[in-house]
Amino acid sequence: MKEENLFEKCEIYFSIVEEYRDESYITYKLSHILFMVMCGIICGCKDLEEMVEVLENKIQVIQKYIEIERIPCLATFSNILSVLNVLQVEMCIIGICRNVINSTLIVGEELENIQKEVREISIDGKAIRSTNNFGNPEKALQIVTAYDVNAKMPVAQTEIKDKTNEIIAGREILKMFELKNTIVTADAIHCQKETIKTIVDGEGDYIIQLKENQKSLYQDISLLFDDNLSDKSSSSEYLESTTVEINGGRIEKRKCYVLPGLESLNFLKDKLKEWANLKQIFCIKREVEKNGNKSMEKSYYLTSLTDGPEKLMKYARNHWKIESMHWVLDVNFKEDKCPVKSENTQKILNMMRKVSIKLHSDYIKKNNTKRKTIISSIRNCLTNDRKLEHFLDTAFYEAM
Repeated sequence: MKEENLFEKCEIYFSIVEEYRDESYITYKLSHILFMVMCGIICGCKDLEEMVEVLENKIQVIQKYIEIERIPCLATFSNILSVLNVLQVEMCIIGICRNVINSTLIVGEELENIQKEVREISIDGKAIRSTNNFGNPEKALQIVTAYDVNAKMPVAQTEIKDKTNEIIAGREILKMFELKNTIVTADAIHCQKETIKTIVDGEGDYIIQLKENQKSLYQDISLLFDDNLSDKSSSSEYLESTTVEINGGRIEKRKCYVLPGLESLNFLKDKLKEWANLKQIFCIKREVEKNGNKSMEKSYYLTSLTDGPEKLMKYARNHWKIESMHWVLDVNFKEDKCPVKSENTQKILNMMRKVSIKLHSDYIKKNNTKRKTIISSIRNCLTNDRKLEHFLDTAFYEAM
């Protein structure tokens, strides 16, 4: 049986997106348009104008996967992407992630390990600053993403128009995927009783950071840890775990303190009962030393888990992976500088960039490339046709 090429593997998922154009006016198939956009984003294009230019230079590579005579003009890309059903495009991309990329890149022992793990989903929002209205950053398009830490891919996303609406969007996004056997991590804006109840009602678990948006509870818990940890005679009440990382001249020490039972906290009993299925509270203390300068910070968390400090610190730290993805969107893909005016197109490009990050990350790991950064992988695809073709083949094809 003939091996399917990359486009043929993805085509069934591209077909999810509804074609709105009259057949008599179609020069380029919608599936071809979406495939070319994906290739352009893999090469690091920040906007449609740049994408057209890059694809024109890569046409010989593109023609190995789809039958086209030339690359569409800027207006064609712009007009089509601006009216597509964003939800359908997201379903298409997530389908490719789950069934094309993951089924080929994650194989053997690594796949077995992932299947054994409890799924970790991180929730976080990010603004696309180039969409702000007349310089008003609060009006910029913001996208809240649910990110699968183990599979390194988004599982759902939704947009908001106001930072305060991230709380509501967080609850909505929790209803878009299965919560059973899932640990949800989120920053302090999602430390809301209704949000936690939504997770628990879905049979999920949570680790939510606590800050001063829950002022009274934050003050009580921070004082509880500060007082007891400063008293060496009472520190034995806590379960502890410590990690130390040395990177160049930077030394970072993390220490996790877990209060294993809440029954003894009589003065907090009524407050803690208001938080659904709350089992433990814990603190992570970070001490960083660099060039002789020292800094220290403490973070506090609520959790429904009964795990010890080592696992809780791992889960809490894994939340930085979604923040790292957002950093890559800005630094490597220049998302905050994308001048596209259509919010519809911005949402589609945002989803494509997230998938591209996963592809580059997995490609680096799978091929043990000499330079192990996403930006170097993007640059290779942009500047070298042979390497782009190798990327497209090995990123989606199962290793023999």
